[in-house]
This record gives sequence, C-alpha cells and structure tokens, in this order.
Amino acid sequence: SGINGLCSIIHDGKRSASSLDRLKKEITVNLAGKAAEEVLLGTVSLGAHDDLEKAIQNLRLAVEKELVFGFEFGYDFRRFDEKQAGSRQDKVSDKIFSVLKEWYGDTLDLIKQWRPVIEELMAGLMKQKYLLRDDINKIVSDNGILTGSLAQKC
Repeated sequence: SGINGLCSIIHDGKRSASSLDRLKKEITVNLAGKAAEEVLLGTVSLGAHDDLEKAIQNLRLAVEKELVFGFEFGYDFRRFDEKQAGSRQDKVSDKIFSVLKEWYGDTLDLIKQWRPVIEELMAGLMKQKYLLRDDINKIVSDNGILTGSLAQKC
C-alpha cells in the first residue's frame, strides 16, 4: 500500500503570489505522494501514477494557456507560429517534461526535509486509524519543524 493520499495544501487564507506559484503548489501536491513513496517505501504504487497523470494534465493545460493567451509564468514558454503545429506538440511535451522534472526534484527535496515528521505521522497512523489535530501538532512540534501559529493551522 502507498501513502494513501495524505498530501494536501494548507491554505493560509491569502491568494498565491502568482498563478505560477499556485500551479507549482498544486503540482507539488500531486507529486508528493509519488515522491514520498519513492523516498520512504522504495517503491511507487499505481495510485501515485494517477497523481502523476493529474500533474501532467494540469501542467499541459497551463502550457497550452500560455501558448494561446500569453499567461504569465516566469518560465521560458515560447510562443509558436501556427505553421509549426506539428513541432509545437513536441515542444509543449518537452517543456512539460522539463518543468515536471525540475518540480519533482524540488518535491523530493521537501519530502527528504520533512522525512522525520512524515515517518512519525505514518507510525501514528499504523497504530490508529486517524490522528487528531493535537496528535499532529505534537509530532510536528516535537520535530521542531513547525512552531507557533503555523503548527496551530495543521
């Protein structure tokens, strides 16, 4: 069995700084299950494949939006002539793969950084079906990664 969809975005009530920032956060959530399984379990389940497909689909829509509407990214998403329609799909796919590879690397780094907390959460979930907010806050604060008001939001 895998990580079972334990990844989600914690919203702070504010809008993301940019659409790219928001997209990256959403895709990081999609990639986090796969990354966690890879780092913590040494294997990847079929459920992680579904999450990867969602990440690819979301990124493909964003790249297409950039090509059609000039959506602002900060990445080098180039505009293509309509005459280049055949090679356009190849360039879109190449860009998706490139960005996804970079963001997956960032996601792996996050999982490695948070590994002690994730392992304790997994151990807690192995002992009981669910963890209450107080249980999660204790694990987080015991590891010193989140403190103060951020720990209260978990």
